[in-house]
Amino acid sequence: MNLTGSKHLTAWGALLAAAALHLSGTVVFAGNEKLTVPVPRAIIYSGDTIKSGDLVEATITPSQAASTNPATSREEIVGRVARRTLLPGQPIPFSATKLASIIRHGQPATAVYQMGALTISATVMPLQSGAVGETVSFQSAESGAVLRGVVASDGTIEVRAP
Repeated sequence: MNLTGSKHLTAWGALLAAAALHLSGTVVFAGNEKLTVPVPRAIIYSGDTIKSGDLVEATITPSQAASTNPATSREEIVGRVARRTLLPGQPIPFSATKLASIIRHGQPATAVYQMGALTISATVMPLQSGAVGETVSFQSAESGAVLRGVVASDGTIEVRAP
C-alpha cells in the first residue's frame, strides 16, 4: 500500500481514528448512518430493575449517540437497575444503570474467608448494599468488628487477607 499522497494519508488517519474510537467503546458512524438502540416504553423510575418488556427499539442520530453514549442492545441493560428516572423514547446512557444489588443493607449475609484448605464462614450484617464485584462493609455479629469484603456471585461476601 502506497501512503505517500496527502489524500491517502488523510484516509489512513481517518481509519486509525475510527479504530481508536471503536476500541474505546465510543459509537462510530460513517456518513448519515443511524443506530438502533433500546429505549424505555414508559417511564422507568430510579431503583427499578429494567425488564425486556420495558423496552422498545428506536433509531437515533450520531449526535444523540455522541451526547448520551447509549446502551446499544437489550442484553446490555436488561436486569440492571436504573440509577435515575429514564424517560420514554429517550436513549438510555449505560452510566444511568447499575448492576442489581444481591447483598442488602441490614439483611444478614454470609462472609467467607478462605486460605488454602481453611474456610471460615460467619453470619454478618452488611452496612451497605452491593452488587457482584463491589466491595462492601459489614459488621461481625459475634465481635462487632467492621470489615470489608467483595460480593461474590453466590451471594456471599468474600473476605480477603490484608
